[in-house]
Amino acid sequence: MRKMFVLLTLPLVVLDQWVKGWVYHHFMIGVGCCWVKPPPQKFLPGIGLTYTENTGAAFSIFGNARWILAGISLAAVVAMLVFILIKKRALPLIFAFTLIISGAAGNLIDRLLTGYVVDMFEFTFMRFAIFNVADIYITVGGVFLFLYLVFTQWRGKPAAGSEPHASLETDG
Repeated sequence: MRKMFVLLTLPLVVLDQWVKGWVYHHFMIGVGCCWVKPPPQKFLPGIGLTYTENTGAAFSIFGNARWILAGISLAAVVAMLVFILIKKRALPLIFAFTLIISGAAGNLIDRLLTGYVVDMFEFTFMRFAIFNVADIYITVGGVFLFLYLVFTQWRGKPAAGSEPHASLETDG
């Protein structure tokens, strides 16, 4: 069962990369010798669709630290994969790590190939960071991980590194 979650990573990364490519091709307009970025377009209520190149991490911190951020992302992906694969884990924990791995891998691909991460979603009702599909995966996975850890500790169940609750175990 846990290998199925790991295999879910590939289509999630493909979706992230497809959205980034689609946004690039539909938002960058060739004008003479230069590319022009049009203003954000309405996407959903309160969310605009745009195109931005982020050379840093979240909120553009550590800008132009391409190789450091790529190294951290690669190390995190490998560590989470090992954590999932070497021992039985609870399904909610595996799901959380699968989302985080997918997001980290999607942004890692961007950093390695282009030197920046493509961001496209922008809240139009407040000033906030522009983000992408991979960032959504990381955020949702982080929330799942947080909730899992809080509720397993609160209920007195074993923590993430110990034996999972019987009803949540995977069988490899």
